[in-house]
Amino acid sequence: MRYLISESKLDKYIIEFLNDINNNSYIDSWDNFIVLRELADEEIQEMSDVIMEYDYSDGRLYVVHPIIEKMYSLFGLDREEAYQKVGEWFANKFDVQIFLIES
Repeated sequence: MRYLISESKLDKYIIEFLNDINNNSYIDSWDNFIVLRELADEEIQEMSDVIMEYDYSDGRLYVVHPIIEKMYSLFGLDREEAYQKVGEWFANKFDVQIFLIES
């Protein structure tokens, strides 16, 4: 079943989806990086999987592929649109400039 959703509502749902990922992540900031990791036992934070990683030195944002896949399956976005939405959200959330997004 397909639903018609306005672009502003779609953006709201995308932001909620990404905020939920952020709220369930451990955020680590060191050297030239911001790293979002899956929540894990406090003793093994260093070992938990990276979800997103931003590099201040070149403005590169790495996003794990399952997040991009989920965005185009849930929201009907193509790959480039999914990258753009994640990049906009991350830039606004962490007040950074993004020059490249990859997964």
